[in-house]
Amino acid sequence: MVDSDSYKSMIDVATSGITLFANFIESIGGGGNALLMLGSIFAQVFSGVISKEINNVIINMQNVKYNAEIIQDTITTLNSMTKDLSAVNGTSIATERLNQVK
Repeated sequence: MVDSDSYKSMIDVATSGITLFANFIESIGGGGNALLMLGSIFAQVFSGVISKEINNVIINMQNVKYNAEIIQDTITTLNSMTKDLSAVNGTSIATERLNQVK
């Protein structure tokens, strides 16, 4: 069973927190001013962090592109090698592998 007293006390704590925050907003001049003030504080505090993370995302995307090109080149090389081996032996790679297992 669910303890309703626990939920009531959680709701009371949340209500107190919201009331405190609402009083804070009112004390600094209302919602619009608070958003402007908090927005400028967040921008100053997090601008360096955000720019570093955006730079990391760009570098990671460049690495993904580079790795995809390497994978494509490797696949092309492997396909070429398997075609060359088939041409030399006159059999397919699958047949060669099957013969090796036997």
